Order: sequence, then structure tokens, then C-alpha cells
Amino acid sequence: MIYFFILGYVFFLKVTDFTPDVYKRKLRNRFKTLFIPFIVWNLVAVLVELSYFFPPLSSLRPGLDFADVDFSARAILQTFWDSKHGIFGNAYPPVENWSGMLYPQDSPLWFLRVLMLMALLTPVLHWLIKRLRLYFVGAAYVAWIWAYLSGNGIAIELTTALFPFSFGAYMSISGNDMMMIFGKYFRVSVVAYVVLSSVQVAALYCDAQMLFLSAKVLAAPAALVFAYNMSAWLLRRGICRVVPLLASASFFIYVTHDICLSNVVRIFIYLFHPTSQFAIAATYLSVIVVMSFALLWLFWLMQRYTPRLLKFVAGRK
Repeated sequence: MIYFFILGYVFFLKVTDFTPDVYKRKLRNRFKTLFIPFIVWNLVAVLVELSYFFPPLSSLRPGLDFADVDFSARAILQTFWDSKHGIFGNAYPPVENWSGMLYPQDSPLWFLRVLMLMALLTPVLHWLIKRLRLYFVGAAYVAWIWAYLSGNGIAIELTTALFPFSFGAYMSISGNDMMMIFGKYFRVSVVAYVVLSSVQVAALYCDAQMLFLSAKVLAAPAALVFAYNMSAWLLRRGICRVVPLLASASFFIYVTHDICLSNVVRIFIYLFHPTSQFAIAATYLSVIVVMSFALLWLFWLMQRYTPRLLKFVAGRK
């Protein structure tokens, strides 16, 4: 949600007149930064999954049958929209999904998919925000709550982006000082975020789906304000600072982490055979640490030795 807000804010930043030329220029830019990485990393995810159907990696996932892989045109297209009906839809058992959202093969890329749609709709959003202002943002938030509680996957995906993107766009179009406005609600955001996040954790522990979803949609605005205020406070106090390498590598790590995480976890479990709950948790945490450093190191290597390739696959300017 925070990223959608930022991108909505940045999209209209310093845009005094949203002309057709401005719109076309921004779409060309989003084609490079969003569409190309979306296609590339979903294809990479497909190739990684295919590797488990053949030796030597087939031993990590016994029981897979290449005959279950569907290469029909419909399945290939579904791989970019709803992977459970995609190429590997018949090869793996269905997984329960509380949110009802539809994920591509590289699941975090649903974010890029819906962001591309937001970019296409910006003329309409600009027109609505200019005329309805916060009323439109409020309506988008109500629509998001309805979508989550109703379990409509497509509506959830659209409104999950629409509300924060429109909110960020409103702040930018209106010329509001975001940090000054958010700063007024620092204490309220901290209390609301802590309480509602605790409710979410308790709901997960008790397997209370409706309570979890209700707390999630209520916590979202508080989380947005809390994140900005806490970041500003940490920077002002000198507790944290901006690290250029981490900032520039964040998108690369985001689009690659899901491809790596589950696969590296399987390799670690295959190698170390953890049995107790503590050992399994320690293995999982170790994978996260090792993988984060490995992806950061890979990004640094590509930045230094293959900058053009990195620019292409990570949508860098």
C-alpha cells in the first residue's frame, strides 16, 4: 500500500498540466520500468519451476510429472494472471488463499500488473480527483473494504491499488505538504497501528479469517501514516540513514525474492533435514538472511559489470 501511495504521488509530481503528451511520455516510461520486468521475471519463474521436472533438481520435488504441464495458449496467458490455472495448474495441488487475489507465476508481480492498469487510468483518475478531491479517495477506500470482506479477487486487486494510488495522487495534485499533514497524526497512527496489527496477529493465530481481514483494511490508513512518520523520525534522529545501494536494489530484490525463497528453502531442508520446530524456523530465517545478502551481492555485480542488462530486467532508468 505504501508503494502504491508513493507511485501515485510521484506520477503527478510537478505536473501542472496533465496533457496528452505528458500522459504518453509517462506511459512510455512505465512500459520500460513495469511491463518489461513483469514479462521477464514471470518467464524466469516459469523456467525455474520447469527445472524441477528434470534431474538433478527433480529429487527436491518428487512426484512431479511433466505430462501435467500445460503449454496451451490459454494456460500460458493465465500464468501471467492466475498461476493456479496456468502452465503448472495441474501439476501442483491447490493452495488455500484467504484474500482471493489472483497471482502471476512470480506472485509479487501482481503489484506491477495492477500498477500498469493504474497508469493507464491516470487521465480518468486525474479528472475525478480534480473534481471530487477527498470524496473520491474516500469512495476508493470504501470500495477496498467491500472488496476484501466480499472476497472478490479481481476487485481486491484493483481497489488495493486504487485507494492508496488515488490518495497519493490527490496529495500531489493538491500540492499538500505530505509530511506536515501526516505529522499531525503521529501519536494516533502509532496507537492505531499497534492495536490493529495485534488484532491481525491474534486473528491469524485463532484462524479467524473475517476478523483478520477487517483489521487489515482498518489498519491500512494508520499503517501508511505511521510508516511515513516513523521513517521521518528515524532519519531526523540519525538512527537510520539512506543507503544508496539498498535503495536502488529494493526493486530488484522485490521481483526476485519469491522465485528464490521457496526454492532455497527446499534446498536447505533437503541438505540439513531439520526436524524440530525450532530447527525449521532457524532454517527459514537463515535462508532469508543468506538470500537477502546474495541478491544484494548479485545486484551489485550486475550494476558493476552488466549495467545494461540490469537496466533492462529491473526497469532502471
